Amino acid sequence: EYLLPADGNSWADQPLQTKFSVVAPNLSAFVVPGSETKLQGKLQINGQAILRNGLVNGSFDLEGREIEAFGVPVETADIKVIISDNHAQISSLQILHNNKNHLEGSGKIQWGDTLAYQGSLDIALTDLAIFQPLLAGPDRPALGGALTVFWKGEGAEPCEPSLRDRRRQTGLPKAGAKRPNSAAPQ
Repeated sequence: EYLLPADGNSWADQPLQTKFSVVAPNLSAFVVPGSETKLQGKLQINGQAILRNGLVNGSFDLEGREIEAFGVPVETADIKVIISDNHAQISSLQILHNNKNHLEGSGKIQWGDTLAYQGSLDIALTDLAIFQPLLAGPDRPALGGALTVFWKGEGAEPCEPSLRDRRRQTGLPKAGAKRPNSAAPQ
């Protein structure tokens, strides 16, 4: 839900509320018939967000089951995010390809004048051959081996000012505002 501002200028300050839900019990229905794209499985995405006074609040959930995309299997995919006053908490990020290959993570992100983050990621891919279908061409090399990554970190970076903030800092006119006339053509 979004109401356009009556003045036509304060669109960036106008509250926004949205809800969405995607239920796809058969992802193969999204494949163009006759194409070489391989896609199957179930996917459900639910979310909501409210933007008011520069603050975002909401949630986002993704659940996938028995997915195969371009020949790569994903048994389960679960992502849960809760947002409160521009603080996003990624409470669950889990992707299980099979009993040998998985990715798990969690974290926090805060945005404002700075973008601050804290998180961890655990990748255990003990059989990289599972990604063989992603290599294209008849001369593609055999893919094998393993990859294990554990990352934990935090940091902060200054954010680029938004268009609204730059307009305030530089005195740029608001959208739709009349600009002073330049010299008349001769």
